[in-house]
Amino acid sequence: MKFNVLASTVGGRLLSLMVLVVGGTVGTSSAFAAGDGLRVGQLKIDARLGTEFGFNSNVQASSAGDNSVAQFNLRPSVNLSTPATGLMQVNAGAGLGWRQYLLVPDGQQDQSAPDVGGVFSLKLNPGGALSLTPSDQLRVSSAPNPSPTGQPITAVFNEAAAELGFHPGGSASKARLGFSALARGAYAFLQYSNGDGYDFRDKGVGKGRGEVRYNFLPRTAVNVVATVENNVFDKKTTVVGEGSGEGSGTTLTNLDTTPIRLFVGGETLLSSQLEVGAEIGTAFVDYGTLDTPSSFVANARATYYLSRRNTLSLEYLRDFADTARYSWVQFDRLSAKYATNDQLFDASARVAASFRSFGPDQQDPLVTATTDVVATAEGRIGFKVAKGVTAGFKYLFETRAGSATGGVDAAGAGTADPTELVSPGDLTQINEFTRHQAYFTVELKY
Repeated sequence: MKFNVLASTVGGRLLSLMVLVVGGTVGTSSAFAAGDGLRVGQLKIDARLGTEFGFNSNVQASSAGDNSVAQFNLRPSVNLSTPATGLMQVNAGAGLGWRQYLLVPDGQQDQSAPDVGGVFSLKLNPGGALSLTPSDQLRVSSAPNPSPTGQPITAVFNEAAAELGFHPGGSASKARLGFSALARGAYAFLQYSNGDGYDFRDKGVGKGRGEVRYNFLPRTAVNVVATVENNVFDKKTTVVGEGSGEGSGTTLTNLDTTPIRLFVGGETLLSSQLEVGAEIGTAFVDYGTLDTPSSFVANARATYYLSRRNTLSLEYLRDFADTARYSWVQFDRLSAKYATNDQLFDASARVAASFRSFGPDQQDPLVTATTDVVATAEGRIGFKVAKGVTAGFKYLFETRAGSATGGVDAAGAGTADPTELVSPGDLTQINEFTRHQAYFTVELKY
């Protein structure tokens, strides 16, 4: 498969470039111990190899049919970092996620495929009053095709950014008193393709962000944030499913938008164990003659430190995002997470529920409902069987209800995990389905 070769080449070149750039900034002495990483001067290199073997009850996220398979996942990754001292600080990482399906039912295409990701940032003058941070993030993912006989849907995402920080106190530390400010500009592009017409979702996004923050007590601050985007679809009035996909011959008129968001908020420690923060704001966006989402946007969060190794976090998020077929999707998401980390084991559990409301369909309706509820749950536990070796178990659950079968949407709003280096991509079905995934895991850390 050509994509496999392309993904491996991109990942290899990205990793080689990061090693060359970072290696030129540090000395040559090194020390190594299993689980502690490799140190070369000021550079620390952490390498991981994760394996997962288990069961996926619904590969295509379908409301009907047999989509259950045995599944093997391979996740090697490497991270490079330097301390925030001196004239520059480097943070970089690259990872591969290989998804291999086993015992694929008759009549289904084997959609085993890789995901490749990489991040790189270089902060100049990290401890000074004025800092500059160029960065880049790349993700090449291959989400399963909703059609059981189709090829995986390749999504290429890249975002290049630069951030200018102004910290008169000398750094961006939360505990430092006084004013700080930052300005960030970025450009991202997103491309979909698999030969079945999904490439109509290709788009470019220009992004800007400004923030002014005032810390008047340790870990207590107020802030004002403004963001602007410019979403430009590469193709207008495009036919969906030009090959053999559902909706073949149906015309879309993709709308370019420029949403602006303004927030005010802050964060504080209510006690030695409870930290809270919130931003509320308003949004301005125009979809021509179509309806627009609610202008109210918000983010609220709380973290309770049960002990030094045990935390409980709650978060509420209300926002909206552009989509290709439904002009927009607005979502309210409530999530809770518990995490513990002991000398012998670590564990986490997370539950989330999202209510999503989709804007007007840009074509003759193929889906009769435009709202749905997404519920997810995830649990992980790992036992440290030796230094640098962890074995455990992972369970993931997802269910969606409220929408009729028949559509694919490219928003992914409220469902992605931004902490993963290699994510499953932004492609999200809006039909009803339920999926269970259970895996035995082994991770090696060097």
